[in-house]
Amino acid sequence: MGRPTYLQSTLRLALAASLGAFSASAALIDFSSMPAGPAASYTESGATFVTTTGVNITTATPFVGEGQSLQATGHPMPTLRANLTGPVGYVSVELGDLGDDADLLFLEAYDVNDQLLGQSTLQTQVSNMMLNELSVSFANISYVIFGGSTPNSSSSSVYADNFFFDEFDPNTSGGEVPEPATVALFAAGLAAFGFIRRRR
Repeated sequence: MGRPTYLQSTLRLALAASLGAFSASAALIDFSSMPAGPAASYTESGATFVTTTGVNITTATPFVGEGQSLQATGHPMPTLRANLTGPVGYVSVELGDLGDDADLLFLEAYDVNDQLLGQSTLQTQVSNMMLNELSVSFANISYVIFGGSTPNSSSSSVYADNFFFDEFDPNTSGGEVPEPATVALFAAGLAAFGFIRRRR
């Protein structure tokens, strides 16, 4: 093979640029791959899940027909922790309640020095068993702690699902990633421009 043509070089450059535009650290974890039964920890896609007290975590299937979720074992149930790898600036998680009681759901973000960066909370009412999404967006998130607490003496029975994290907040303009079709159209335009210029 000879030297690559101008068109081939332009296409390669556009392809490399489009691949670099996507965040490599983004991950959505729905716990469907987590083995059933108690475990000390679970790791998937750069996130390691444990409890804050060292008791086991396990899978939960809150409702018939739904997929697996993450839950702590024991009574009272401790909160959950996710240790994250890579640059993380945004985390969201869906939390639900199995206990048919009012819960204060929370998601707290911490840096590598164990400093609280901020939190998101939501007060649920009695008989609210649906999933509620909480999210935090701060630079340099090292780990998050999430779960629920009840205002009375009974334990919280909160489960987690659809844990998402990324380097950028997808809800802000700084975290927007071009659609693949837009990138392909841009690459085709560059290639056509290069071809026409070369013909002249």
